[in-house]
Amino acid sequence: MSRIIPVPTTRTNDVLTRSRLLAQLQLDQRQLLELQTRISSGRRLVSPSDDATSSLRAIQLQRLLERKQQSAVRLDSSRTFLTATEMAAANVSDLLISIRGEVVGAVGTTATDEHRETVADQVGRAMESLLLAANQRFRGRHLFAGSTDTAKPFTADGGYVSYRGNAGDLPSFADVGFLYLSNVSGHEAFGAISSEIRGQADLNPIVTLDTRLDNLHGGLGITRGSFAISDGNSSSVVDINGAETLGDVIDLIERNPPDGRTVIARLTDSGLQFELDSAGGGNLNVQELVGGRTASDLGILETLGVGSGTLVGGDLAPRLTLTTPLDHILGTHAIGVLTLPGQNNDLVIETTQSGASFNDITIQFVDSGTVTKGNETAVYDVSNPSNKTLTFDIDSGNTRANDVVNALQADSVANALFSIRLDGKDTGMVTGAGTGTVDTSATALTTGGSGKDFDRTSGLEIVNRGQIYTIDFSAAETLEDVFNALRLSEAGVVATINANGSGIDMRSSVSGADFHIGENGGSTATELGIRSLDTATPLAGMNHGFGVETMDGTDFFIHRKDGMDLAIDLSGARTVGNVLDLINDHVDNQDPATAVVAQLTSQGNGIELVDANSTGTDSLTILRESPSQAVWQLGLISEGADQNIASPGTPEVITGTDKNPIETHGAFNTLIRLQQALRDNDLPTIEWLSGELDKDLDRINFTRAEIGARDQSLDVLSRRLGQEDIELQRVLSNEIDADLIESITELSARQASLQASLRVVAEAVRLSLLDFL
Repeated sequence: MSRIIPVPTTRTNDVLTRSRLLAQLQLDQRQLLELQTRISSGRRLVSPSDDATSSLRAIQLQRLLERKQQSAVRLDSSRTFLTATEMAAANVSDLLISIRGEVVGAVGTTATDEHRETVADQVGRAMESLLLAANQRFRGRHLFAGSTDTAKPFTADGGYVSYRGNAGDLPSFADVGFLYLSNVSGHEAFGAISSEIRGQADLNPIVTLDTRLDNLHGGLGITRGSFAISDGNSSSVVDINGAETLGDVIDLIERNPPDGRTVIARLTDSGLQFELDSAGGGNLNVQELVGGRTASDLGILETLGVGSGTLVGGDLAPRLTLTTPLDHILGTHAIGVLTLPGQNNDLVIETTQSGASFNDITIQFVDSGTVTKGNETAVYDVSNPSNKTLTFDIDSGNTRANDVVNALQADSVANALFSIRLDGKDTGMVTGAGTGTVDTSATALTTGGSGKDFDRTSGLEIVNRGQIYTIDFSAAETLEDVFNALRLSEAGVVATINANGSGIDMRSSVSGADFHIGENGGSTATELGIRSLDTATPLAGMNHGFGVETMDGTDFFIHRKDGMDLAIDLSGARTVGNVLDLINDHVDNQDPATAVVAQLTSQGNGIELVDANSTGTDSLTILRESPSQAVWQLGLISEGADQNIASPGTPEVITGTDKNPIETHGAFNTLIRLQQALRDNDLPTIEWLSGELDKDLDRINFTRAEIGARDQSLDVLSRRLGQEDIELQRVLSNEIDADLIESITELSARQASLQASLRVVAEAVRLSLLDFL
């Protein structure tokens, strides 16, 4: 809108008149220049100062438009990547269909050995083509490497194929805030990783002050909220909405006690515990607030109260993480707290080993009168198993807490079994820690011990690629160290934390090989729950799913060193554990002096029979009862043989083989095994692998369908992005582009205004004194 500065009509001085006229001319000229610039550039806004509000909207629109345009570029790139992946998958599908037709012909009644050998050669060439397709690259990225798309995913390795990629995804932004998967992993397309050996053991990690609340209850976390703590007379509300760790929860509990009371909170290996100060008695209880469940989730809900005692919370079952220390799994240490009057003298004593056998140990102080300050002693006494004691002989009233610490650390027996530390809850200034005196009034009972210590010294024995790999965990400190040791072993295994966060799963990334996990002379595999053959292994799943076939009556005999024959009927057995029980519980196998013990071997894997009879003259022997094949399928006798005789020794041992191999069910595995079966004229295996080939074909076709579905979704998204681009350009144009018709009209008006101003100036400067007379 034009603006005209009025020219004074009354008498005034020349300076003011000229100043007002000059300002009017400058205003007209500036506005005229702005209009000329707007028309020549086509923009209403040349700089943000032209219209701050519109400029802000325009900047935001430009940024959104640029992000949308970049998303469109990424989307087009990913679509071409998916198209290349689909073409490769289509070639693989055609290849598998062709091979399947040849294999079906090779199992016919008219097929000859020469025909099968020819088909075996064709399978070999097909595998080479499959390897090329699986390693195909597009614009520098491998199509089937998972999230490690720069690494060559598949490598031929001595008759086997190893997968170096992973099962990860490569998410990409198809739109602002919208991610989609732009790749297909080699495992998804070809079946490159075996089914998992699922950890059967709950590793039961302990909780610490740094344990995150989100990791409790297997990763489900807790409901953050508030709860009330009461001593029976007054109560306080503890709000943990801002807490991140259990240490934060303990701090909040201690900072919010009932009026006039003190709450001492601690952490056991499994959860929380706390108590009121001893001064006021009362009935310690914890209540939920209306509609809440925070106390229940923390395992400290106690509506009836525990009197003046200690409230011990439930097991919080934290989730395993890569940083979980190995010292914190499988078991918990027993703990006892010695609480004395005054400050700087409470002590926490913890066992160095896990296990319930360390519970209920009495910790006490005595004053024999023979000990002076600085010469205190510690004695662990297990002479009475029902009353085990850890006794400190002190100079009552003179001995300080630090002296007690020194006494335990000086005794080699006690120091090996117990650790001792000053209780930080009872410490004032740091300089005063441990300076308080102790007396014979304090006692404690150890509690909380469970499970066992993890056997990290023995390690694992893994069989893969036809080789034995010994995995050493002796230097491992955390679960991540265990995973790194497995990865660096080149055993071709993939270890992950299971979905529940309670244990680990193991898988093989090698196709064409039988995969076994066993012991290396200890119990590491059993404790981790990852033996490929254990007592829970179902017989029906052994031997690549063919199972263990039993018959009515005796399946095999065990001939002991004393000459006794044990007839073993497996008709009721369902698991490996059932087989062991049938032997160990046999009615004629109950005398410890002559009994044969059936167990899992401590070296490698398989069923082991041990005859420790030192007086028997016969040899421990297993004999097959024809026509049963169960003893072959259990690995106790070599297939085709009728007996297995133990080597001489004391004891005599027959060690079977692991007949529950894990394999990678996928296209490479099928072709490798199929080629060998064709050359061995193994018709049952060829027929079985024909079915596996159908599964491989279904897998690759499903992958193609998945790619097609993604491509259709991206096509819809691409059209939507195009429409959004047009709309955003329109809105942006409304904000920053000039209306030329309006601008030209305003330019004409401004030119007329300028001419008027010039005339006014001309008339004003021609005025003389006579005009004012």
